Amino acid sequence: MAIRTLTEEAVRQRKVLLRVDFNVPLEDGQITDDSRIKAHLPTIEQLLGWQAEQVIVASHLSPSSGPEPFLLVAKRLAESRNERLEIYIKPLAPCYLIGKKLVLLENVRLRPGEEANNYNPANIMASLADIFVLDALSVAHRDHASVAGVPKYMESFAGPLLSGEVESLSRVISNPDRPLVVIIGGAKVKDKGPVIENLLPFADRILCGGKVGNDLLAAGQHANNPKVVLPVDEGLEDIGPATIRRFQREISLARTIVWAGPLGRFENPDSAIGTRLVALAVAESRSYKVIAGGDTQKALVGFGLADKMDFISQGGGATLEFLAGKQLPGLEGLGYYQEAPQTWSAPDRETLANYQNNCRLDLLDVREDGRYHYLDGPIRLYGSDSVFLLGDAYRSRTRTIHDYRTGITHLGRTKYSSFFDYVSLEWDNHSEDIGLVWYEPV
Repeated sequence: MAIRTLTEEAVRQRKVLLRVDFNVPLEDGQITDDSRIKAHLPTIEQLLGWQAEQVIVASHLSPSSGPEPFLLVAKRLAESRNERLEIYIKPLAPCYLIGKKLVLLENVRLRPGEEANNYNPANIMASLADIFVLDALSVAHRDHASVAGVPKYMESFAGPLLSGEVESLSRVISNPDRPLVVIIGGAKVKDKGPVIENLLPFADRILCGGKVGNDLLAAGQHANNPKVVLPVDEGLEDIGPATIRRFQREISLARTIVWAGPLGRFENPDSAIGTRLVALAVAESRSYKVIAGGDTQKALVGFGLADKMDFISQGGGATLEFLAGKQLPGLEGLGYYQEAPQTWSAPDRETLANYQNNCRLDLLDVREDGRYHYLDGPIRLYGSDSVFLLGDAYRSRTRTIHDYRTGITHLGRTKYSSFFDYVSLEWDNHSEDIGLVWYEPV
């Protein structure tokens, strides 16, 4: 298995759409842990250092978070780079301009069709740039438009953070030192229940704590499986002394450890004892230690033990699914499950037709100082070989559109709506509605 890795040649003088994971925890209107933002900064700096024309960053924040909380993410990103932040509130493409070459798109989960992986949001994002870079394993298990949809429409690569995670986790898969012990905690029972089933053939022991362990125990699942160790202190917000001792014994025998999810409410000192004592046991182990997920990392940082781990993955559930051998949609789009990475090719005619008929106009530079900003510029119809020059169409209802490749002149007109959603092209007694998705000055 191989993955399409990023190169300087692929980046230079091109616009890069970078999918990251800035899903940071918020409390009382403040970011309580910005480690996920910091984790992606080296990739952003590398892309800019490789002379990318522009880096357009896309991320999600908790679906319950409206646009206001994402402004906190934009501000923190701007502060980390000591850059000025400008806010562009556009009807279809709200974004944040950070410096001259860095753009942060608004929370992608606010786009209709993102989580259903509809072609409309995928095409809009694909049309913003020349290449796509996925740099977050933590979202690679999501079959979402900004993760798995975009690679269908443009040349795509794995970023250095994702490539490093895949390389380190592949070591655990291919030839792990045994016994291999997996520790699973946290509260996302729905996500981790099926993963435990998939991990059974792979792991020698699976230690289940937190809400995951208590729920499995209450349901009577895996009670008689010798590979699965469940809590014996049911109903506590933290694992109890007997469970801690059993976990410590298994950890002392391990030669490879994968830990995803804290074992109690570690934010509360009164219910953090189990997580802390297990963390100490893992830190003192001679095993190869892999940590998965932001909450586990946050707990280890709080205990001062993060530097005792061999590898910390930003992915939680995604890391477990990867280790269990499940194909992740994000990696599939990067050619990971092919025998050799294949070069990207343009979409077929049917896919392109869907794109042309359904994509919406997405303008980042329409307004300036609260007024419409009229500029001539190229509009690129993604997936075709044509590059159109659209004149001052937003002031005049009828304009001439010129195809640079063929020299054929087309008559184009805007179909006015409040958002300028579609443009209709007419030529040779034929009319076609095409959604144009990017407008930039010459």
